[in-house]
Amino acid sequence: MSKDLGINEPGRCPKCGNCSLSYETNVDDSYGIYYPYTCDDCGATGKEWYSKIFDKQELDED
Repeated sequence: MSKDLGINEPGRCPKCGNCSLSYETNVDDSYGIYYPYTCDDCGATGKEWYSKIFDKQELDED
């Protein structure tokens, strides 16, 4: 298991702190949405998670 620097910021690698991640297509999961990533510096891979939160409703025009 690799050491985690405790960094928990979008777009930053938690292993090396680099701000250059390459993302794959997002995945919609029942718990939220995540983006698989690879760090361009150290090669670490992981998932960046986002919560689903209700924002608003919008009616379609007839």
